[in-house]
Amino acid sequence: SFFAGRADQVKRLTDSLHIPGSCPIIYGNRGLGKTSLALQTMYIAMGNNALLNTLGLEDRALDADSQFLAFFVTCTDSTKNFNGLTQLLINTAEEADFTEEGKENKAGRLAGRTVSRKISLKAFEGESIKTYEREKSRESYKVLSRAEKLQELIRILYNSFDVPVLFIIDEVDRLAGTQGLGS
Repeated sequence: SFFAGRADQVKRLTDSLHIPGSCPIIYGNRGLGKTSLALQTMYIAMGNNALLNTLGLEDRALDADSQFLAFFVTCTDSTKNFNGLTQLLINTAEEADFTEEGKENKAGRLAGRTVSRKISLKAFEGESIKTYEREKSRESYKVLSRAEKLQELIRILYNSFDVPVLFIIDEVDRLAGTQGLGS
């Protein structure tokens, strides 16, 4: 299998999920499978242990209490800088399913290259009561900076789902401006 030769990488990425606040970075030339590895890490973070079982790494699996609410976003040419990336993260996280079924599933969310169309299309199709209630309950949310909005949204997600939140950001090298990101 593709990941058989990457057991050490899977092990290190899975280990990073056990360390609060860790920020692993997968880098390398195009076509090496970085996105596939990142997606598998997201599935492991959400409790899908199929790959770990295949590689004999069952001991690296997260306990049910340690699993994540995970979001996968891809930077595009329209994600120009840190503010654009922050807005992409906010847009994706705001789509979290706050219903009891969504909380039970802790489903991850993939935001692909057409995320802006998907989000605007969903907003265009109609407003739900859930969206109205969320916005109504956060009047002070409007005066926050993008970074503060993202922090507040992560706090809300953490408190609502009672699990840590994980963002996987693909194609960061497509950002034209990286001011505001760590070195």
